[in-house]
Amino acid sequence: MATQEELDWDNTVSKNKQREARGRRKAEREVKDRRKALLQGASSTKDRRDIKSGVYDISTTSAETDNRQGSDSTINDNGIDSAISHSGSVSDTGGGLPDGYAEELLDVVNDDNTAGQRYFLTKFA
Repeated sequence: MATQEELDWDNTVSKNKQREARGRRKAEREVKDRRKALLQGASSTKDRRDIKSGVYDISTTSAETDNRQGSDSTINDNGIDSAISHSGSVSDTGGGLPDGYAEELLDVVNDDNTAGQRYFLTKFA
């Protein structure tokens, strides 16, 4: 069980994070409100376009990275239990092809306009 001192420290840390988040949201609202006021005061379409083309980038990524738990903390960590290698063999992590599916090798054109091959799963009846 946590001591009172540890609980107090955790509460202090939590309050500081809340203050930071509140401040960040306030700054984002101020930018949004300022842009809205400028757009309402614009007298022509050209002025509106100039305002809209200006720097208006409110971060949409979360600054909170320490609240992650478990192995699925990023999109790269989310995966399947097995993967099919380019040689066509199933990796040793288990799994295999799903029931009712077959692996098929297709010739494709890569982004750089060169020939390539990709494995696809096809469902059979």
